[in-house]
Amino acid sequence: MKRIAIVLLALLLLCACQPTPEVDAVKQKDTVQMVETVKQADEQFADEPAVPAKEQMPTHLNWDFYTETQQAHVVADVPITVLSDGSFPLLRVERRTFDAEQNLALAKALLGTDPVYRLTPWEATKSDIEKEIKSLTEMLADPSTSNPAWEGYLQEEIDELAEGLAERLEMLKEQYRSAGDTPAENPVWDGTVGNGATVVPSASDRSAMECDSVNFSGGREGAPYDWRADYCKSGHADLGWDYNLKDRIDPSEYGTARAGVSITPRDAIDAAQKLTEPYAETAVIDVFWDDEANDTHRPGKQLRHAYTVHLMPIYHDSASGAFLDTWTESETIGSGEDSYRITWWREQISVTVNDEGILRFGWQSPLTVTEVVSESCALLPFDEIEQIAKQQLNRLAAQPHFKNSTLTVRSCTLGLVRIAEPYQMERALLTPVWCLYGDWLQEGSDDMYLASGNAAWPILEINAIDGTIIDPMKGY
Repeated sequence: MKRIAIVLLALLLLCACQPTPEVDAVKQKDTVQMVETVKQADEQFADEPAVPAKEQMPTHLNWDFYTETQQAHVVADVPITVLSDGSFPLLRVERRTFDAEQNLALAKALLGTDPVYRLTPWEATKSDIEKEIKSLTEMLADPSTSNPAWEGYLQEEIDELAEGLAERLEMLKEQYRSAGDTPAENPVWDGTVGNGATVVPSASDRSAMECDSVNFSGGREGAPYDWRADYCKSGHADLGWDYNLKDRIDPSEYGTARAGVSITPRDAIDAAQKLTEPYAETAVIDVFWDDEANDTHRPGKQLRHAYTVHLMPIYHDSASGAFLDTWTESETIGSGEDSYRITWWREQISVTVNDEGILRFGWQSPLTVTEVVSESCALLPFDEIEQIAKQQLNRLAAQPHFKNSTLTVRSCTLGLVRIAEPYQMERALLTPVWCLYGDWLQEGSDDMYLASGNAAWPILEINAIDGTIIDPMKGY
């Protein structure tokens, strides 16, 4: 309790960090002062054992009240989730890069072959062009849903695409006249990457291609965390992406195989974690079932059944696996001394697995920890977090589109969220944050103005250290 008291005293003295009804709390965040306050508390109470966060918090959130502005109704009857059995750290992180040796290791693990060859640029042969000309000719002969070549397309889609395909067909006919019979010899890939690379396990046999792409995107100035490493076997480029079209597997079913595969979700998890072991220890976030029933059929797509395992790297004890599912956008706000470089996608590893092995591997916004600012942050008492939450909801309800509305809170969770630091393009702070997820429904309307539910967009984010409101669109 002493650790909490000193932080509260420091925050009262530093009014710029304390949200008030008169000033928008989003603009009051001061990461420099937050870090200094945490360090001071650590120094003063270095000899006192840290109290687990769960012991400092209630177990349930029960709300039923009306906001002062526009009388929006707020209800909650949910357990409070604390994603750490111990304390929460404050970590400074920056973008991780993969060197050539790591790139090659990942590609070889996926392809199961050595050496790996590179195709850049793509060079189409006469045979490749001839196959595409035949396919387009069949599609344009009868641009309607009755044509098997357009299976899975709606008529309005066909009408929209047909004109462009006609232009493509004429271009291919011209290209066919000058194309060669064999692809140029491909160099062995040395693991270096530019904006992207396409690799194959054979230098000459195009039919032996097993990898659609090894893609390294982003890392651009101004958006250093909008970056991913992405590897996928041929025919599986669209696996592992759309959460809304997938079946989330309950952890109690991890030992039972689904129809269409012989391996269980637990086997898929083991394969995914083994692949990432050299780079980071990981915790399982979710496992999804992905099959042809979840996709819009398109000509040439193969039938497939697979699991997609989503993992979170653990960098500092188990608490850093408590990374909350929040997304933000890459953008620059302001100019000069008042500007923030804001980012980013949540860090996540996704591995798609079936009986064939690893079909796809992706690492979104990879991070590395550069400084452990605190192994055990002093957190605000929950009654203060609750007061701040109600204060902010009252502000939100003042907006015209929240008139005659009801907010139903679906979950209340304390975990780690990456937040921006001012003037630092390559750095961020992995910070304990309270996230409220839920649905805000307007009376007399079936459309939700703001909804998160189990999705990755919180209704409200509150810094658990200083009580400031985090704008999920801006990342601070």
